[in-house]
Amino acid sequence: MRNSQWSVKGNTKFLITLTHQLLEKLPNNVTTIQELRLIAPNSAIASVGRPRFEQLPFDLAVPDIDIDKLEAQWRSLGTLTLKDINPEFSDGMEIDSVKFWGNVRQLSNAIGETPYEQLADFCLKALTLPEVLKSCCIDFQPSHDMLMRFTSQMYESTRNPKDLGTPRQTSNSTAEGEDLLEMITLFDNDNESHDCL
Repeated sequence: MRNSQWSVKGNTKFLITLTHQLLEKLPNNVTTIQELRLIAPNSAIASVGRPRFEQLPFDLAVPDIDIDKLEAQWRSLGTLTLKDINPEFSDGMEIDSVKFWGNVRQLSNAIGETPYEQLADFCLKALTLPEVLKSCCIDFQPSHDMLMRFTSQMYESTRNPKDLGTPRQTSNSTAEGEDLLEMITLFDNDNESHDCL
């Protein structure tokens, strides 16, 4: 009984800590990530409620982008249907954004030009995780706690040379590490037992 009580308490404590840490990291990134919904296939060609050009996630754009050309392509894209982009697409169908913008990029007119190439490239680059992370991390501000932990003790060179082969741990950090490892193990075991539900 004690193990199952500790398991629930440990799992709860672990999840609460995880949630708090995620919330500390997310606020600067949430807006950028939410803006990606504006270039989702159903939003991009919606006849009602289509995002305005100014709402697109330009903070994910490369610096030398031609805004006027993108705006003209965005406005023109609004006249198309899913079938115009790919005959396999249909209204109400769940469409992968990368596949959609890849198809938009390949559209060509009667003289072989690709009229949506720059817009599609912009959207495909915005959808790549490194671009999203780059944008989110530009304004990174370390927390006060991070700055307080930034001391000479974090560098290996300040350690006693005979201790270089072993990790530095205090009895408190060892106990915390063991507790965390036990919580993770119990959490994994609990999840495995509930996988069949």
